[in-house]
Amino acid sequence: MLIDEKDKLQGLGTYIDGKMKRYNLLFAVNGGAFALAQLLYDPNTKEILGKLTLKHLAIGAVAFTFLMWFDIWLWGENMRRGYFDGKEVFQWRGKAILSLLASLLIIGWLLVAFEIKWVVILFTSLVIAGWLLLYLPYKKHQALKKVS
Repeated sequence: MLIDEKDKLQGLGTYIDGKMKRYNLLFAVNGGAFALAQLLYDPNTKEILGKLTLKHLAIGAVAFTFLMWFDIWLWGENMRRGYFDGKEVFQWRGKAILSLLASLLIIGWLLVAFEIKWVVILFTSLVIAGWLLLYLPYKKHQALKKVS
């Protein structure tokens, strides 16, 4: 835990720097994929670059966005619990903003690749997978805390 004010300030700098680098990567890759789709898409052909189709690009963007959401969440939780005693950083507002931004990106890419019924099914599956990825380790961590 960071106790000294100078250490807290340095810890906040590390937290913000790491968070911004991750958000920048998330938006840069999604923006690049969108630009690639927009520049290379031709309605007369299914393939936009070699054998790469728009559907492939969208699926890759969904997978990348989901992984980045998970990475940013783990970064925030690690900083919050490990260095800030569960306070000051990555509170519910930050978690909500991160999840909503990732959801908007994922839904947008799913709409590019699939019909609406598949968008609902796939997005719901990703929400469940994300919840399991976050909840199960948390539950295990809480059980270990009670033992020690």
